[in-house]
Amino acid sequence: EKDFDALSEQCRRYLSTHRLTAAPHYVRIFTNQGNDDSIARICTRLEALVEELSNSKDGVLLGWLNKYPILSTTAHKSPFNNRWLNLLTGLVLPVGIVFYFRIWRFSRRLERDLTRIIDTNQHIQDRITNPSFIK
Repeated sequence: EKDFDALSEQCRRYLSTHRLTAAPHYVRIFTNQGNDDSIARICTRLEALVEELSNSKDGVLLGWLNKYPILSTTAHKSPFNNRWLNLLTGLVLPVGIVFYFRIWRFSRRLERDLTRIIDTNQHIQDRITNPSFIK
């Protein structure tokens, strides 16, 4: 149960520190280098929880496990790992605009996915603590 609480807290912390639904800063998208380690850790913890509970014989619990989203850990960041390729993409306006809107769309999707993880965690915890509980 504390694993679910810890995962939910990680998701809430990420949502409060990152403005995922707001339009990203155009220049920062193409000049920011690096990975989002926070999302990678959330994804790893989520996969461990799903793997641990996937052996359950409880059909309702398995149904809730299937509601977890598949997180894309890099789609909301710079399009390439190469800094110069990112800069070039940002300078070529038609190509840069396409990547800009793609990254914004994936940021908004990540926000919905993190919220879904929090909600699903709560439902699974309710099911584990009260097996007759059906929502």
